[in-house]
Amino acid sequence: MKIHTEANITGKVVVITGASSGLGEATARYLAELGAAVVLGARRAARLQALVDEITRAGGKASAVVIDVTDPLQVQALVDAAVETHGRIDVILNNAGVMPHSPLERRKIDDWNRTIDINIKGVLYGIAAALPHMQRQRAGHIINVSSVAGHKVGKNMDQHTVGLPEQHRRPRWRASRWPDRPALLRSQKPHMSASSVPAHLRVSDRIVDLLDHPAFAGFSRFLLPWDDRRYDPKMPLGDIGSLLPYHTHVDPAVVVSSLNRMIDDATTGKRIFYDLSTDTGLFFFRGKPGAPFAVIAPGGGFAYAGSVHEGFPYAVEISKRGYNAFVLKYRAGRGGAVATQNLAAALSYILRHAAALDVTTAGYSLWGSSAGARMAASIGSYGAGRFGGSDLPKPSCLVLLYTGHSDVASTEPPTFVAVGEDDGIAPVAIMERRVAALRKLGTDVEYRKYRGVGHGFGLGTGTTAEGWIGDAVRFWERQIK
Repeated sequence: MKIHTEANITGKVVVITGASSGLGEATARYLAELGAAVVLGARRAARLQALVDEITRAGGKASAVVIDVTDPLQVQALVDAAVETHGRIDVILNNAGVMPHSPLERRKIDDWNRTIDINIKGVLYGIAAALPHMQRQRAGHIINVSSVAGHKVGKNMDQHTVGLPEQHRRPRWRASRWPDRPALLRSQKPHMSASSVPAHLRVSDRIVDLLDHPAFAGFSRFLLPWDDRRYDPKMPLGDIGSLLPYHTHVDPAVVVSSLNRMIDDATTGKRIFYDLSTDTGLFFFRGKPGAPFAVIAPGGGFAYAGSVHEGFPYAVEISKRGYNAFVLKYRAGRGGAVATQNLAAALSYILRHAAALDVTTAGYSLWGSSAGARMAASIGSYGAGRFGGSDLPKPSCLVLLYTGHSDVASTEPPTFVAVGEDDGIAPVAIMERRVAALRKLGTDVEYRKYRGVGHGFGLGTGTTAEGWIGDAVRFWERQIK
């Protein structure tokens, strides 16, 4: 079996029928090695579990459901289990099949029925189960495994061959069947390729278009600020600033541009989200391979996480300059201690997986705005180990924006500080006292105060603060050279 490994396999959710042996078993192993999450279905429970155990021991993601493909409800249960666990289904590989041998004149009608039930109906049940999810996602692949017997009939293979030509013809549907949806690849030959991803988001698009976008399938809810809020699906992205009560100068065009950067990365096969738990994770914006990384903690008063305004846009600018950037999705609404623990865990994850992520462990920086700056400053002062993470080297520098954090440890990393003169939430005087305390310790500090700017200005586009992020990157570069 030839699988095109240049395609995007990492992070894809692949359902495989007939996975307990043969081609299905081998495909499951191979795709799991490439980073896919495989959801396996077959009748033999013991063999399925052994395969799941083998894959998970090797560091892969695998789960299994015992099914008989002749039962449409069981096939549906397999697909539903994949969607429930992973939030989507990218590929279904209809692999289950039988190959009875006997001449037709022996009239083994039970074998005929079994062949039709498994080789034809089983495939159709798989398609029927997966297709609604893929249509809703606007992306996905259906792969039907066939046999050379569909092209060339061998001795005593009559009944097996009867079930194959139909299997060859049915997958050749075209996009015209669903003119408003991207085509779904259907092939009787085992072949993997990246799912088609629709066009960029626009400011005029709605929240539902963001939440249902296939590039963000399985984690789209982490893009938006609130963990405990239902969103109006019809709200335009142009009004996204209304979701950020502690922030100012929210530019919808900047927000949408940063989301589209992630869509572009997903389109080219890059993994953009790494889940750390059921409600925390990291969005990854890649710079140059092997370059240092920044971890960005957005603010929101620990009530919400304003990643769309002061997380993703920062990461875009940092990655443009060749550095890797991670935006933390932490548990909002649980207070500063929990959020800081989430940051410590995320930082530990990155350093533990630095080789796989292709980032250097040297010279990393922590960036935070408002509540996020409190988190970054705490780890800069006391280390990740103090907050449940690994004992790690301190960051090469901190970049802290508009925070009321005042604590200072005996030694502190070099720190870049930016505030708005008109900040009515985190008084400038508090930050200036901390700057003075840092300088008294001998810490390298760069302090910027911008006229006419309030709290939560993000990139500060169109204000006197615009361009601060370039200054912050240059400050970081001085610390690592």
